[in-house]
Amino acid sequence: TSYDGDIAAVAEFEHNVQIWNIRTVQRLSSFETTMDFGGTRLAINQSGTICFAGAYERQGIAAYDAQTGEELWRRKDLKKVQKLRASLDGGRLFCGFESRDFLILDESDGQSLEAISGAVDVWESPYESVVTVVQRGRDYSVRNLENVPFLTLSRTTFAALDFAYGPQSLCISECTGAVTCFDVSS
Repeated sequence: TSYDGDIAAVAEFEHNVQIWNIRTVQRLSSFETTMDFGGTRLAINQSGTICFAGAYERQGIAAYDAQTGEELWRRKDLKKVQKLRASLDGGRLFCGFESRDFLILDESDGQSLEAISGAVDVWESPYESVVTVVQRGRDYSVRNLENVPFLTLSRTTFAALDFAYGPQSLCISECTGAVTCFDVSS
């Protein structure tokens, strides 16, 4: 779903995607994509106008008009897609892969904006201009949007399950561990 909007992208296992207004329970569109099974390979932007689909092998990442299903852009060079997440500001697409640096793409044209070495996921705060970067086997790094780290949070287990931001706070749920809440300013 868009972060605070009413629009959801729903996949029927592979390829077929439907766009729904979840407040009115109305299907807005249905179209074919190149999304395939596995990972978190479907995302929709903040305004609910662009749907993003990823594939593991040949097709890479594509953006589709959420109303018509028309392909807007495609990056076939980005293979082994595992995670897609649209930014909260409607300008970027966060992309995680099996065996390459985490990438941030421009939502409008798919051009690479930034690579984050060793990262497997990025979680964005809706309250401050900060993100939490999850890196393979390392502590969590809280950074501003210019990618400057200002806070390091220690891992307590081998894997993070979820991150949730509140005003000035960040909660982390780790596999077989507790949910921990941190003050982002300290």
